[in-house]
Amino acid sequence: MVESNISRQRAQVHATPPFAWLIGREHFQRSILTYWVEVNTVFVLLIALQWYAVSAGLALASDAMLITIYLALNAIVFYVAQRSGWSKRFADPALTRTQMALGLVSVGMAYVANPAFHGMILLLVALVLVVGAVTLSPSDCRLMGLFSLVGLGLAITFAVTQRPADFELGEQLIAFMFSVIVLACVAELAARISAIRSELKAQRRELKKALADNQWLAGRDELTGLSNRRRALELLAYEERRAVRQPVDACIAMIDLDLFKAVNDKHGHSAGDDVLRTFARNAGMVLREADILARWGGEEFLLLMPNTSKVEAERVIERLREIFCKAGQWHWNPDLVVTFSAGLTTHRHGETSEVTITRADEALYRAKARGRNATESEWSALTT
Repeated sequence: MVESNISRQRAQVHATPPFAWLIGREHFQRSILTYWVEVNTVFVLLIALQWYAVSAGLALASDAMLITIYLALNAIVFYVAQRSGWSKRFADPALTRTQMALGLVSVGMAYVANPAFHGMILLLVALVLVVGAVTLSPSDCRLMGLFSLVGLGLAITFAVTQRPADFELGEQLIAFMFSVIVLACVAELAARISAIRSELKAQRRELKKALADNQWLAGRDELTGLSNRRRALELLAYEERRAVRQPVDACIAMIDLDLFKAVNDKHGHSAGDDVLRTFARNAGMVLREADILARWGGEEFLLLMPNTSKVEAERVIERLREIFCKAGQWHWNPDLVVTFSAGLTTHRHGETSEVTITRADEALYRAKARGRNATESEWSALTT
């Protein structure tokens, strides 16, 4: 009875992404591996610059080899963890904090390995922290800022104690003090950017939910909670298109509550509303999951029964009549019995839904002419 079945049948076709063999075909996996590619592109450039420094006599080949092996192992481990799906067991399948932390360690190694231009290496620390603003929470951004400062302090301590000829203590202390100011500001800026990003993301979720709710309400009858005429026409159009691709039996019934105006006149409009709501509630108890009942207008309803034979459609209508037309269910008038008339027809291959509805209406008029509380169908008319 719920239209969600129809939406689930609308398959979405996704084109094969470039480099699918490298980053996979599943959307989420592609997104985290794309991040892996971007991060490691920066590290490849770092390795290239490191070896250039070796060729220029500004750095040791042993240091460059250590940094190369370290970054290569990191890249391989993270790629295998993400490409295999193993990282999905964590709250952050992209392992962003771990990648950033190990990346900052490599920057510290490069700082020690390049005394001639170690000041420029510090720019990479700021770059890593800014990248974190795109994915990390504000608290994580601040945490990574603290980690970078601690790591830089350890790198400077190692450089001053192990290579005092290349790293003068006073100069390194000044560099560290400036780094504390700059990196603390960068980390705070990254945290604020992250907070803005999170707020915008939450607003987008709320907007998307509001739009979905509005769309749902636009297709609903406020009184009964059933689909309204607009939504019914959309579903009929979908059924019409589906019948072209896959010809199957589908039945449509137009249902009209008998003498409904008399109920309003005698018992008031609130009683009439109660009758309409009760009809909708009773229908929900007996209709099948695939059946769709819509309020067509006033006391008239349209019932769409996909993949349904004539015999099955008649049984559905009679089950509904049995539960709705029983005596004693109206607390404000136990003697009242409300009945309905129905016109039943099949949707023929190649015809429009408007033509089908017209035949159902004609059958409904015949049911009314018979004295109401009856079901007329096109096939019964053909046999009389």
